[in-house]
Amino acid sequence: MELSKLEQQKTRSLCHVLAVPYPGRGHVNPMMNLCELLLSNQKDHNLFMTFVVTEEWLGIIAYHNPKFISNYQIHFRTIPNVLPSELVRGKDFPGFYEAVMTKMEAPFEQLLDQIEPPVSLVIADMELLWAVPAANRRNIPVASLWTTSALMFSMFSHFDLIQARCFRGKAKLKKHTTKEIAATVTTTRGGGKAGPTDSCNAKKDDHAKFECPHYKTTAPDIKSIHILFL
Repeated sequence: MELSKLEQQKTRSLCHVLAVPYPGRGHVNPMMNLCELLLSNQKDHNLFMTFVVTEEWLGIIAYHNPKFISNYQIHFRTIPNVLPSELVRGKDFPGFYEAVMTKMEAPFEQLLDQIEPPVSLVIADMELLWAVPAANRRNIPVASLWTTSALMFSMFSHFDLIQARCFRGKAKLKKHTTKEIAATVTTTRGGGKAGPTDSCNAKKDDHAKFECPHYKTTAPDIKSIHILFL
């Protein structure tokens, strides 16, 4: 009985961090790096780390990064494969994304209610819109991980300024003339022998990239640039 009390005290002193990434390579890998960084910086060894992924993603991580799986400081919990497989997700990405937004929440919440020791903090990918409300309903603090560039984060954070300075009329961006855009053919991204030729012409079916002179956004043809900024 006395041992049980000691175990309970030890459990209460732990900081249980539960990490849940968006199920994609560009999101899972940064979350893995963050977890390892947090564990490497702890001084009193009271950090208890749980990494939550689907069953399929646990297999993918085990195959490509066995060192991460074998880290005794990281505990893995899975939710069922409620999403289209990674092998076919590219065939219907909108359907995959909808599944992430609608089918992962329920098993994740069930895991939050059952996991021991109780979770002290959730680190969730910012793309998982349901993670913050799920943790808030249980009075668990949440930290959101942004996995793309600081520039993109800054752009979204200051989108109100972009609207105020750049939008015209009914939320329409400035539209450049074909002549303006045609003057900004950039270096081809296709490479190969056709690269130099592609960089100097404006055929619709080549690799030439046109650039919006104001927003610096590129596209394979002038029509695409116009569509982006209508």
